[in-house]
Amino acid sequence: MEDTEHASYDPEAVTRYWRVLSQVNLVLEEFAAEFSGKTSPVHHFWHTFDIAVTRYGARRLHQPRDAGPIIREAYSREAISFGFWFGDDNVPEPAFYSYTVPEPSGLTERPLTPSSAWWAPSGHGHLALLPYGRVRTEPDPRGAVLAFYESAYRAGAELSGWDHAGLASPKGVTDPLYEAGEET
Repeated sequence: MEDTEHASYDPEAVTRYWRVLSQVNLVLEEFAAEFSGKTSPVHHFWHTFDIAVTRYGARRLHQPRDAGPIIREAYSREAISFGFWFGDDNVPEPAFYSYTVPEPSGLTERPLTPSSAWWAPSGHGHLALLPYGRVRTEPDPRGAVLAFYESAYRAGAELSGWDHAGLASPKGVTDPLYEAGEET
């Protein structure tokens, strides 16, 4: 059967969509580079049109067989995911987000940066949310998003017992000699 109801194409809207996701992709790649552990590539989910990257912890998680192969692989280890999406019925505006799986106790008591971010109930846990509209009014929008992702990461990683200091790779550098300035 052919779908003729959803056949319209708005080049201006599609171009805006592409530009936003292109800029968010650069921020997510920069954020991903600061982590030396297992991470996903920045990826696009077609079913929700969000873009995301995930950092994985060392502890394995058991997923039931009926969860399906994608969920079993995606959540085979502790994970903290970060992304951007255009919203849904529960979050009716574009927003940057993060969530931790499994969600540790006390997560929502941890502060988020900037102050316009908050924890929102979502399914069986919580999302850290930062609305796109509020980011656009920040003096340094890129810095605000990176600070948001970092605050959500530290909240989940510290409460989950990750060695966040040991997994850090400032500016994407993991070579200790290079970091110490001993080798160029």
